[in-house]
Amino acid sequence: MTQSGRHQQLKMEVDSSFSNTVIVAMAVRGICEMTLLTPVEVSRLELCLVEVLNNTIEHAYNNQPGNVVETLVDISDTAVSITVSDRGLALPAEILNESANHAEQMLNNPTLQSSGRGLFIVNSLMDFVHYETLSGKNSFSLGINIHGNE
Repeated sequence: MTQSGRHQQLKMEVDSSFSNTVIVAMAVRGICEMTLLTPVEVSRLELCLVEVLNNTIEHAYNNQPGNVVETLVDISDTAVSITVSDRGLALPAEILNESANHAEQMLNNPTLQSSGRGLFIVNSLMDFVHYETLSGKNSFSLGINIHGNE
């Protein structure tokens, strides 16, 4: 973990195997439990992290081990953010738009495949979400603002 001022960061790299999502989730949960996030916020962050990690392995790497999945945890006085990065297939823009535009329809359709639901859940539970692809590196960032002991 590096520290500069009031920022702390931890970078983890794991193989694109579903069993590694547990390791990353446990590490991030442990770190987040030492912040001012509430237990509910920590659980929400962990749930969303696992969703993004699983989607990365499933969609970016087509369920194939042997690829790097990078997770960067950034803690400041105001927020905890997590960025999951890969060099696999990028998330299609229509998936991002579909999640934002058809969220209610997706939740109310019992025959809908799992595709898209996770992204909607992440968007609903996090204070901020961002996705970008730069120079072949896909990065999905999510986070929760720290409100302190209110």
